[in-house]
Amino acid sequence: MPTEYTLSPSAERIDSETIQRFRQFRTRHAELRDNYRDYVGQERIAVNTFEKTSNGVRSGGEYIPRHRLKGLSMDYRVFHQQDEPTHFKSIINKMDRYFADSPARRAIAHARSTWSSIPIVDWHGLPFDDLCDQVFNSKFFHSDSAKKEKLQHTMERFDWGTIERLLLYGVRWRLFAIQNVSFLLADCTVDYQYMRVPKRFSD
Repeated sequence: MPTEYTLSPSAERIDSETIQRFRQFRTRHAELRDNYRDYVGQERIAVNTFEKTSNGVRSGGEYIPRHRLKGLSMDYRVFHQQDEPTHFKSIINKMDRYFADSPARRAIAHARSTWSSIPIVDWHGLPFDDLCDQVFNSKFFHSDSAKKEKLQHTMERFDWGTIERLLLYGVRWRLFAIQNVSFLLADCTVDYQYMRVPKRFSD
């Protein structure tokens, strides 16, 4: 069922560079969404299990092809890296600046909260951003010696299979937040500077 929404106007004129970043965010969301669906499936979520033991956190579940996880991580990384124009928190801050009415602020706050509140993190204690920094910068995309050392320390508590499954779980969860923001920005253009606000935030 399509989400019912109202339109919230921008509080001030949004510059063309920011509008371009909003559009790029939506394009990159579509790429990540399609990659995830191609990897895992259209209507399902990969099933994995996690268990705390005296030796740390261990996991079991479906086999994760490493090259596919690396490709998915590459599509996700553009929302994670601070120097990317589609960095999630930077985009959210831009939205906070330009859309000021209460329903819009509630919708933006919900997306920010979804991004930050990966449920399993409180249980195992390893922040997802730290995990991404270690894996992306020491193994997947770069070979930073300091990050390698941190990853080795992390692997005293988490084996590599568990780290892969935590990455997949975290990307899937954050895809919800990215999807929410993409929906909010769907109608925002240079000539039509409005944000979609789902009606549940207007009540």
